[in-house]
Amino acid sequence: MTSTFTGAGITLDRYADTLAWLIEQAETQWGDSINTDEDEFLGHNYRVMSTLIAGLNEIVQDLYDSGGVASAAGAALDNEVELIGLDRTAAAKSTTTLSLTSTAATTVPAGSQYKTSAEVVFETDVALVFAVAGTSTVAATCTVTGNNAAAIGTVTTIVTPVYGITTCTNAAAAIPGADRQTDAELKTEHTTAVSTSGEQDTASIYQGIVGVTGVSSAYVYENDKNVAVGVVPARTIRCSVVGGSDADVAASIDNTKTSAVPTYGATSESVYNTTTRQAKDINFDRAVETDTHVAVTVTTTDGIYPNDGDAQVKAAIVAHYDSIDIGEDVDYNALYKPIYTIPGLVVTALTLDTVDPPVGVVTLVSTALIRYVIKTADIDVTS
Repeated sequence: MTSTFTGAGITLDRYADTLAWLIEQAETQWGDSINTDEDEFLGHNYRVMSTLIAGLNEIVQDLYDSGGVASAAGAALDNEVELIGLDRTAAAKSTTTLSLTSTAATTVPAGSQYKTSAEVVFETDVALVFAVAGTSTVAATCTVTGNNAAAIGTVTTIVTPVYGITTCTNAAAAIPGADRQTDAELKTEHTTAVSTSGEQDTASIYQGIVGVTGVSSAYVYENDKNVAVGVVPARTIRCSVVGGSDADVAASIDNTKTSAVPTYGATSESVYNTTTRQAKDINFDRAVETDTHVAVTVTTTDGIYPNDGDAQVKAAIVAHYDSIDIGEDVDYNALYKPIYTIPGLVVTALTLDTVDPPVGVVTLVSTALIRYVIKTADIDVTS
């Protein structure tokens, strides 16, 4: 038999391999003339034995394969992903709130059904009692699992007639359910979880935020201590953003941060996760862009300083500012470096400030709520 178990993995004989080995052993023992045909006693027994061994080998192979996320399936996959705190999303039903109108005192039994024109059927979760004629609401759940949609005002057909009930509708769209998460979907979620958690959480969150449409700058701080640091509570992430919609920024943070890690900030946005079917509040701050002003005086050398040298000085300063993010200071001394990329000049005076004209000669200190910016029109060059 050729079954092996090495560092490269396990290889187990199947039916044909086992039968061939048994016939080979018989011929070695009794000679080539031994009859191992299927209708002979020995041949028949060998085939029964081969079937049994092959079945056991398949079980062993499945057990071995279940030892990793890539090859595991079903319950074995569930056990593997639990090692990092993941659970397979169970099948769930869509839910909504129905508004029923009655012309008389009546009781709508629990389980009464109402549906959309697309045959999405909802049934009431509890009995709804009308003491008098009027309109009242009741929670209802779809009769089947899955992402069964019901837009506002589409659950209007009465399936279960009840005395007095004349109309039905849903004032809000149904909260979608979900199909049971497949093995492939669970493996994808596992890949995402292990690729965005751990030491690089802040980097992943930052990259996600700056990739949001309209975002021009972002700041991410992780307080990994057991006590508050400044205004940031213990074990909490603080994000500060310029640009982008609140919904898109919150969704990006939720997609990249580790599950259960709280967020801090004055802006709060509810994010609904279609996989877990849970809504959570994501908090972050909105930073403001603060205009700055620079005045620089230079002496120049004819023939070396470009004809458009003043414009080049301004462009170099603007490019330097492009790399300054939320929470980063404007280093006064660092401004000399971009200016001196222009040939044929010597800086004789330099001022930096948030007022115009600038008078400061010190670094502008930032916070998590400030991003310093500059426009070409706010730079004065005297040459």
